[in-house]
Amino acid sequence: AHPALLTASALTLLGSAILTVPAITGIIHQARGRGAVLARLGGFFTLLGALGHTALAVVYLVMRSLAGGDPVEMAGFEERLNADIPTGIVATVLLLSFGIGITLLAWAAMRAGLIGWWAPSVVTAVVLAHAVLPEDLPPIVPFTALTAIAIVFGLLGLRALAMPDSEWSPSPSHDSPMRVAAT
Repeated sequence: AHPALLTASALTLLGSAILTVPAITGIIHQARGRGAVLARLGGFFTLLGALGHTALAVVYLVMRSLAGGDPVEMAGFEERLNADIPTGIVATVLLLSFGIGITLLAWAAMRAGLIGWWAPSVVTAVVLAHAVLPEDLPPIVPFTALTAIAIVFGLLGLRALAMPDSEWSPSPSHDSPMRVAAT
């Protein structure tokens, strides 16, 4: 555990968590017909995963500052943290939720006609591979996998950015009796 790498990882995780919210919103908005249920479920799980990314980023920043960034202290703290069962359960649920969520969002986007079948197939393959492959792979493997996911969601993001303002108006479901009654 090197302090500079922990800082870079923490900032990457925080950036991912921040960008997750508009990504969820954009996909849910665009998948209002076919794929709407998958999009909402995917949004829920992805948001839980974003909370997990935020928590992990904070842990990395705390580890970085232990004993002035001493790798031995950081490794010892990480071992104690990983051995804590309640922390492990919460972390596992949050971090697994991210993979489940982005998979559901990708399938929702495909069902809504926003992207081809290849996109959710790629995301599903990457999420499953991440769950079953060992962690000590050559760095090019996770980089390639994350790049593939970034391409899928980047294309969806570009599609959302290209939408005219008129398409961002509220959907007909926003005029439901519950909303009218609440105003």
